[in-house]
Amino acid sequence: MRAWWNKNTVLTLLLVGVAAAILLRITPPFVSDVVELKIVKNKAPISRIDQEREPDYQRRVWVDRLDLFHKNQLRHTKLGQIGYTDNFFIDIDHTFEVLEGGEYRFLIGSDDGFVAKIDGEEICRFNTDRPYRKQTCMVELSEGEHRFEMAYFQGGGFSGFSVEYMPVGAERPHFFGEDSDAVQF
Repeated sequence: MRAWWNKNTVLTLLLVGVAAAILLRITPPFVSDVVELKIVKNKAPISRIDQEREPDYQRRVWVDRLDLFHKNQLRHTKLGQIGYTDNFFIDIDHTFEVLEGGEYRFLIGSDDGFVAKIDGEEICRFNTDRPYRKQTCMVELSEGEHRFEMAYFQGGGFSGFSVEYMPVGAERPHFFGEDSDAVQF
């Protein structure tokens, strides 16, 4: 009885495995386009969120959620490094739907400064440089559509920001961009 395999079969299987590994390696990472980031490189150093901007160039990146603090850098878990190394702003203007009205807690982490607004009203800010810290921002939200705006800046050094939300009394927060029983994007 002859074996079901021979040298050609083994070689073919090895080549198929190598081709699959190459395709997996060269395929760019992908996430759902949920939240658009407008990233603006500034010509001058940035030290305050409200300083006058001097745009040098800009680009847009879509992410699935605002979880951009990994390894002390502005990194997405799948997309990797986002933004520039220093002196840039990120602007977000995104609508979301509240399914359960009530008081909400937003946890905004930043290294460096930011200002966050919902429906045009500021919910919190940090004006200057700082190492990554989370800040609690409370807001009453009615059922229905709301507009979230955020401006973040990175001066120099380490970077990162994240936005989490949860209704007061909920068990755990969700990252902005992740649907929950209370909010949809």
